[in-house]
Parts: sequence; structure tokens; C-alpha cells
Amino acid sequence: LKLQREKESSSFRGSSGGISSGGINSIDSNRCIIYSYGVSVETSFESHILSLPEFKCEIFAFDPTVPSINISSDLPLLFHKQALWNTSGSTNSFLITEHLFDTMNRLNHSFIDILKIDIEGSEWPVFRELLTRARQLRSVDSTFTLPFGQLLIELHYEDTASIVEFFSGMSEFGFLSFSREINLQPCLDGKL
Repeated sequence: LKLQREKESSSFRGSSGGISSGGINSIDSNRCIIYSYGVSVETSFESHILSLPEFKCEIFAFDPTVPSINISSDLPLLFHKQALWNTSGSTNSFLITEHLFDTMNRLNHSFIDILKIDIEGSEWPVFRELLTRARQLRSVDSTFTLPFGQLLIELHYEDTASIVEFFSGMSEFGFLSFSREINLQPCLDGKL
């Protein structure tokens, strides 16, 4: 699923090379920041973006389940062995967890051009907290918005109420869905 702010949706031009670039044509080609959570061993998106000579993107890849990722060391990709979670600290499952806002603060980023998330069901508590905190910040500063331009996310079914809450919350902050794909892999693997 791909979401981006309403004002940017008209600039989306599709995909390139069979890998969706997630509307990369609408971002600043001179400098862009991409966070990619849950990369595991699948780095085709990151490699594709880094191979585009017209874009000077820095990619920050995060995954607590692998020791490292296999990508050329001369490319501007920094790997962090940590989980995206609704709080910062640790959990029973992961030694290092960090809230998105805390990671951005630690890395000195005020805005992420593309936020890519595939965190195997953990997206639900993460976005519940993220949207709650964003609403609190907006109540203090009416101009506050979510600090990313596009969201590429794999949603793992939890329940209908969670889906409605997620899309309503994202819409509240000006995001619209501009593309979606159905992942049949769990069905093919017999892991539904």
C-alpha cells in the first residue's frame, strides 16, 4: 500500500524497472531521505533507488532480525539493527526498539521523503501511537503534520476496526492511498 500527501498525489508517475519507486518523481532529486523498516534480506527497493543516478538519496535501513544486509558498501545506505516500535527502549522480542520520532531526532532528520514499512504486524501498535502523538502535537501547534511525504507500507490484517482507524488517521493528516497491491505470498506458502 502506498500513501502520500494529497497535494503531492498528482506528481506520481508510476514505477520503474518492475519495482515500484513509490512516487519518487515527486521528491527533491538533490537530496532525499528514505527510512526502510523491516528490510530483512530483501533489498531490491533500496538497491533500485540507489541505482537511479538522477536521485541523491540517503537510505537508512532498519531490521532487528538480521545481523547485516547485503548491499554494496559504496552506496549511501546505513543499516541499523533496531526495531520500529511504539516506544523507545527494548521489548521481550527485540533488544533495541525506537519510536519513529526518536529515531528521526537521533539521526537529526526533520522530514523523511519516503517511509517504507514491512514489520510483520507491528505496524498496528506503531501507528496507533504515532497518530496519537501526532494529534497531541497538532493540538499544541495547528500546523503540525506527520514528518514524512510518502508511506509505503505492508499491512498485515488485524481486524476491520484497525484498518478503518489507520486510514482515517492517515487521511486526517492529508494522506491518500495512490497504489495498492495484494500480497499473495502467504497464500502460496500455505501460511494464511
